[in-house]
Amino acid sequence: MDTSAPFRGRISLVTEDQARRKISYITDIPPELRSHVRSYCDTGALATLCASSKAIALETEPLLYQTISLKTSPQQPLWEAAFSSCMDTLINNHGKARFVKNLAVKFEDCLVALGNNWGLSESSSRFVSDLCRALPNMGSLTFFSYQDGGETTYYADDRIETVLHAGYFSLHSLFISEVRYYEDLVRGQPQLEVICLWDANTFQDYPLFLEEIPDDGDHSKPAIVGLTAGPSAYLTIFYCPRLFNLSFLTPFTSEFNSARASYGMQNDLGFSREIWEADGGVNVTFVVNDMAEPSLVGLIKLIPGIHAVSKLHSVTVSTYEPQRNCSLPGIIKLLRPLVERGVGQFSIEHYIGPLPQRCVLGFSEPRAAECYAELVKIVDAIDKTEGLNGLKEVFFYVMYISCFKAERTKENPQWVITRPKMYD
Repeated sequence: MDTSAPFRGRISLVTEDQARRKISYITDIPPELRSHVRSYCDTGALATLCASSKAIALETEPLLYQTISLKTSPQQPLWEAAFSSCMDTLINNHGKARFVKNLAVKFEDCLVALGNNWGLSESSSRFVSDLCRALPNMGSLTFFSYQDGGETTYYADDRIETVLHAGYFSLHSLFISEVRYYEDLVRGQPQLEVICLWDANTFQDYPLFLEEIPDDGDHSKPAIVGLTAGPSAYLTIFYCPRLFNLSFLTPFTSEFNSARASYGMQNDLGFSREIWEADGGVNVTFVVNDMAEPSLVGLIKLIPGIHAVSKLHSVTVSTYEPQRNCSLPGIIKLLRPLVERGVGQFSIEHYIGPLPQRCVLGFSEPRAAECYAELVKIVDAIDKTEGLNGLKEVFFYVMYISCFKAERTKENPQWVITRPKMYD
């Protein structure tokens, strides 16, 4: 036989019947491979898979409905039809509604003037009513975010919060603009781990209902935090009765990003995995009762949980307290784990009174001198402590009085203290 001649035959590795039969997605592709394929599908691709056959829909629909994000805007002409279609499904198909675990609804630019007050537009208000009809069917819901398009202090719409009180589902995380009835909320949602208030990122946004929470040592109460989206993320921890690992942030981090179907929610909410993991990282503010050593050292237990899901860019400790002196030992102990995790900017804020007191307190130079002296003590203590070379900026801010900034660079390792006018 001439082995140099080209082979003109045909090699078949399957039988003729097998060759004629189409490969079945369900019977011929292993479950783990099908699951891997679905993880690369966005919402549109998952919907296409569901429409291809009943067998495929049976295992794909739970992922399709697991995460739903609805962003409404008058500038998007198709949003009303999309919202209406989704609500019709969740109202009338209880089986599909039970697949929903993560739901985000954001009404954008939908507030209109109603006489002397503000309220949702007629179409947006109608869809809130539809949402209130659909929510009771979502028995598996654990994450819920609701933004109603503006400052809720301008108007009152309690319909969503009333549904939350009824306990149709068991939330672990609630992201909402405002809480009006705290006791009713925690009674209806006893598994709630965190209440996150949208766009509450300064001490001035301190939620007043916190004053009604008794200090009775009950560690089952949910943490209260503020969160603001944007080029950088701002996280304010107002109240934290227990250790927690910030698991409520998973909708914006890698754990939640395992499926492409979640990308729409992240974009609609204004967050992405890149924000939490970028060098810019997260700007965290801790609100404390005072600046004594126990309060400052007590924050250390929260740092690992935050750093586990994000990179820290800056940390601020804020208090509403006339006494401005800070515990230097407490500050140094707090700075050690922060600098180890890459924090380069640290700020101390004192809010010593509401705006009307500004005319009484004034911007007197003696008070400004006190702020300056306090910052000098802090940076001197930092210089005397090993391991804090990574800290480049320190702010000391007393609201309505003054702010001083200490800064150093690699080229100039000596602290330079300035008084930024923009803070006064």
